[in-house]
Amino acid sequence: VLPLLRRTFATFPPAERRQLGEKIRRGATKAVNSEEMDWERGEKVLPIVAQLLGLKFGG
Repeated sequence: VLPLLRRTFATFPPAERRQLGEKIRRGATKAVNSEEMDWERGEKVLPIVAQLLGLKFGG
């Protein structure tokens, strides 16, 4: 997974990579409570994440 992330972020312009790095260093600004979370939208990516991790998902 890390090589994929590295290749992906390498395509970002330097200013965007710097901004992302600063946000990561600062940490989360606020917690998301479960009412704010769009669970249906989040579930759509689970098969892709499972495939990236080499896991079986669903039936």
